[in-house]
Amino acid sequence: MARALPMLLVLAALALPAAGAAAAAPLAIKDGRIVDRATGATVVLRGVNVVYKPAPYLPHGSSERTSFDRQDVRRLRSWGFNAIRLGVTWKALMPTRGHVSRTYIAQVAKLARVAERGGLYVLIDMHQDLWSEQFQGNGAPAWATITDGLPFKKRKNPFPLNYLQPPVGRAFTSFFENRDGIRTLYVRAYAALARKLRGDTGVVGFDVMNEPICEVAKAPCGLPVPPEAAGKWLQPFYDELIPALKTAAPRRAAFYEDAVSVNAGFPFLLGYPPNKAWPFPGEALSFHVYCNGIPRPGVPCETQ
Repeated sequence: MARALPMLLVLAALALPAAGAAAAAPLAIKDGRIVDRATGATVVLRGVNVVYKPAPYLPHGSSERTSFDRQDVRRLRSWGFNAIRLGVTWKALMPTRGHVSRTYIAQVAKLARVAERGGLYVLIDMHQDLWSEQFQGNGAPAWATITDGLPFKKRKNPFPLNYLQPPVGRAFTSFFENRDGIRTLYVRAYAALARKLRGDTGVVGFDVMNEPICEVAKAPCGLPVPPEAAGKWLQPFYDELIPALKTAAPRRAAFYEDAVSVNAGFPFLLGYPPNKAWPFPGEALSFHVYCNGIPRPGVPCETQ
């Protein structure tokens, strides 16, 4: 299986769906719970990441580290899992500026259907780490990486330290400011994938971007990310993306993420003053928890 790691979401836990539950009516967000649309029953998602980050940007082949097939699905079900977070990559989705890869979309859809036919729900995850391969990470294509020529230094251990390098931060700023229309092209690419999957009843929804961050050296950003930074950079992005996803796949939830420092137990930022109220009811917050003492040494996990 492809680099499977625990998936952590804000989910209420009451009952585990039976095998084959992914073939039922799509799920919905209601009163802070994930529920089955047909019965109103609370659904608990217990899953793993299925994210293959280098080329070809999806699980492939037959080796244990790279495969995701019916046998893998059966193994996950036998271990008590009922969901996966399936990673996709902007670089593969729109490798050339303005041109969506129908081949890649078809490959994503095929994997999603393998999962749902075996009884697994699927959360699509537009994944990035360190913005792009140019910065020893993954995610964005080269044509969407605008750094104003800031120098980059390769590191032996790049993650997560490369987030602090000036060109990485500038690439995020360029994206959030929609320079050369790159943010809008991201929205267009993701909406194209959502349209393809709108009829797949096992698809729970779309995680809008893995672990977003802003340019830490550029006000009002910083570490931890202050509330006004989330309002300035993230909210306008979500204001463009989430309606596009809902138009493309009306019965699927958008799973939005807050600033990356929230993962370490700092307060949530979106939807709270000085930012505007969260404008999209019926969506879900996808958050990650790293209770490892970094960057909050001495703060107990329960407190975080």
